Amino acid sequence: MNSEINDTIELLKYVVRRNSGSTTVSVNVFISSEGVEVVFRTVSPESLKADGISMRNINGEFIN
Repeated sequence: MNSEINDTIELLKYVVRRNSGSTTVSVNVFISSEGVEVVFRTVSPESLKADGISMRNINGEFIN
């Protein structure tokens, strides 16, 4: 990858982390000749408690 792509990915990572909800745990970006697909994965604190799981959000904070 060239430096422009790397810099843009770093900027995207910063913007996504800054603007994501507290229960967002991942973001997948798929780019093809047909377009772009962005998928945000969120989990609720209730579902984590029910499953006995501790998880951090995309910002590294534990979801309570």
